[in-house]
This record gives sequence, structure tokens and C-alpha cells, in this order.
Amino acid sequence: MVEGHKINKKVSIKEFIEIIKSISKEDLDVTDHALFRIMQKDRESFKEYIIKELILNENPILVGIQNNGLYTVYYKKDKEITKLIIEVKFNKLNIVTVYKIREEQIPKI
Repeated sequence: MVEGHKINKKVSIKEFIEIIKSISKEDLDVTDHALFRIMQKDRESFKEYIIKELILNENPILVGIQNNGLYTVYYKKDKEITKLIIEVKFNKLNIVTVYKIREEQIPKI
């Protein structure tokens, strides 16, 4: 694992929800880089609006801050785990990377 990507601090789910409470869909930016880790067949169904709906309407199961200052947020929906790397700015979120992972890949922090 790259040292900058290692989670160094756990964030409470409540604290993360407070951060995103004032964020609107327009303030969520899915970067061009975000979906490059998703297999091509999954990119067809995993559209930008799905990512935004996940962040705005679902509660994460785990949130942490990486050594590089980016948030790592894990969501579980319909037996699928989605890992998001998010840059949190003042009243704006940039979704940097999206991963589909297996449950055993969720870190223990």
C-alpha cells in the first residue's frame, strides 16, 4: 500500500454526515480519474448520478482520513461494497476514485 493512501484517522459516521449535510448534487464533482479503477462493464451501469445518490442518501459503514488528507468512505448497498476516495473542500466534494471491493478488503481501523 502506498503510504499516502493509508488511513491514519477514523472519522465517525455522524461527523461525516455533518460534513456532507450542506452539500448539494451540484457541489459534488466526479473527477475524470474517478472511474478508472472500475471494470469497463461496470462503468456502463455505474454512472455519476449513482455515486452522488450514494453519498447524499446512504450512510457509510466506515470513514477515515488517509495520510494524504483525502477521505476514504465505504458504503454497503445490496451486498456490494463501494469505496470512495473523496477530497473535501469548503462546501464541495471531489470524488477522486471509486472502487468496487470485497467485504474482506474493508480495513480494520
